Amino acid sequence: MTAQLKVGDRAPAFTLKCNDGRLISLADFAGQKQVVLFFYSKDSSPSDAAEARQFRDALDRFKAMNTELIGISVDDILSHRVFEKENNLNFLLLSDTTKIVTQQYALLRREGYGSRGTFVVDKQGLLKAIFYQIKPETHLEEVIKSLKGGGAISNLPKLN
Repeated sequence: MTAQLKVGDRAPAFTLKCNDGRLISLADFAGQKQVVLFFYSKDSSPSDAAEARQFRDALDRFKAMNTELIGISVDDILSHRVFEKENNLNFLLLSDTTKIVTQQYALLRREGYGSRGTFVVDKQGLLKAIFYQIKPETHLEEVIKSLKGGGAISNLPKLN
């Protein structure tokens, strides 16, 4: 089992394939942008689609704070492309088919898919905020607050 991440830890590095076929690394944004990594369980999940649309609708707010928004799941690129089109998404979707990155962020479930979790990474690559328990009605504003310097935020994951 992977150790729980804490605010202030270095965000686990990764390189994953994007929905458009490019390879994207967390290091691509180092020194340039904050990054919001939101992990979700499945492209076919209605609740995950709703969360992705909330992030989509707030993309201008993220851009105004010099922040890259990235969605990650264990689904493959073809599934991501359908998910992107069905939900009119306008941000990066990365495919973690090996499940290594999802495990590094302590979100891999026994069943083989990922749990929801959001990580705010500062320009230096450190975890600025961690959200393991997602409350859809308040989550977006919590993430925005953390980007604006609302202090270190972390909540513990639910026990399985």
